[in-house]
Order: sequence, then C-alpha cells, then structure tokens
Amino acid sequence: MALLCLIASAHAMDDFQDITPQISNGKADWGKYKVEITASHPAKDQVKFRIVITEGSAKFMQETPSASLREFGHNAVTEQGSSELMPLSDAPKITATRIGSSVISEFTVPQKSLEDPQFAFVLQDRPEVKQPAPPFTGYFIIRLKDMAKLADAPGSPLPVKLAITESDAGQTVIVAKGGEVTVALAGNPTTGYAWGLISGNDAVLKSAGDAVYEAARVPAGMVGSGGTYTFTFSAITTGTAALKFGYARPWEKDVAPAKTFTVSVVVK
Repeated sequence: MALLCLIASAHAMDDFQDITPQISNGKADWGKYKVEITASHPAKDQVKFRIVITEGSAKFMQETPSASLREFGHNAVTEQGSSELMPLSDAPKITATRIGSSVISEFTVPQKSLEDPQFAFVLQDRPEVKQPAPPFTGYFIIRLKDMAKLADAPGSPLPVKLAITESDAGQTVIVAKGGEVTVALAGNPTTGYAWGLISGNDAVLKSAGDAVYEAARVPAGMVGSGGTYTFTFSAITTGTAALKFGYARPWEKDVAPAKTFTVSVVVK
C-alpha cells in the first residue's frame, strides 16, 4: 500500500539514486527505466509537474511505491557527513499511481519553493531482492528546480487567467491568447491619488476600462486605510503589451506621478 509521508530519518548515501543529471528536455533513460517529465503553469505563481516512470523488461519497483516532496541535502552533522532526506512541513502531499508498467505522479507546487536547489521529488521503494546495475536501492530523486524550466518550454500549457501584483514590477509574464489579465495595485484615494493606465497596447491586450477600487476590510470607524485598484484586460491576439501605470492626482496635469508600475505581458 502506498503511504505518503514526510520522513525525518537520515539514510546512507548508497540509498539514493539522484537521476537529475541524466534528464535532458524532460526525458531520461536510466538503466531499465524511462523517465518523462512535463510541467506547466496552472497559475502565475505555481508549477504543475507530471512525472512518468516506466519500467522496461525487468520489473524493479514494487506494486505501489510511495512518493513525497523532500529536501535532499548534505548533513554535515552526521559522523560520515552523509546526505539525507529532510522533511518539509509545508510540502503538499502527493501520490504515485501505477498504470500498467508505469508509475505516474502529478502535483502542483508554489513557484517560490523551486528557488531551493535541494527541493526534490522522491519516489520510495524497498525491493526484497537487489537488482542488477543501476541498483534501485530505495530512493529515486529528481531535483525540481532543474525541471521548472520545462513549464516555459514551447508547447507547455499557458495560463488563461493571469493575476499580476506589485511583486511583478519590471517583469515579463506570459498569458494564453483569449485569456484574462488583472493588475492589482495598492492605493489610497483619501490622499487624492489614484492609479491610472498611462500606456499599453490595446491591439494585443485590450483594457476593460478604469480600475475597480475595493477598500480594505478594516474595523468599523477606521477611515483612510486604503485598498486595491484592479485593472482588467483581455488578451485578444498574440504579441507584447508593455503596461505602464501611474499613481497620481488626476487634477495635477503637469506633475509626474508619485510612483509608477510597469510590467510586460506576452500573449501567446
């Protein structure tokens, strides 16, 4: 029975089979195994992986191996200075499903988690009899940071709803043709300032009009706390739209905005 968990115990280096270096363009032949990885962006800040491991003529893996997301790193504290699989308390639980001669795992992780080079997909198995080289002795490891670029490869699914925030300032983001783009910017109209669109490209990314302002939820009686201005756009054709927004007082025509926000949106 497959059991998904984050295990805190350490293991000797011989227990690990890190095949990340063998993978090229999402594929690898590793002994009797074939590995295929695809990735996509279901949302701007997320990456969805699909990992398929197919056995060849020899059946090495047990019927239901288990999968988890761990941190695979070096433990200098141990006497041998060995590597270990460390638990990640906030990692999503994932499954490994056997279909015929293949084991398939699908899961979605935050884009930010992939900044850690040790963040890894781990398929765990404990065969009763050791097999010919390369031995599958327990832990099959794929470092996910190295695989994240697959989500931006040609043919990868593109988001149809893209939510842009101030953290995307100066960045280039991608959305599918026919999709919807929103830009949310914090502001406070009680100061007289408001966000407005200075420039864009309506031929590629058509604006729905002025921003919709939503005040922040605050305790009764509190005023002047501000809120969020949200602009909405439709991606009507392929191309690039360089969006520039300004935070200004509308009646001050010849005064530069107090601040600006820019982002480049590529429609594919």
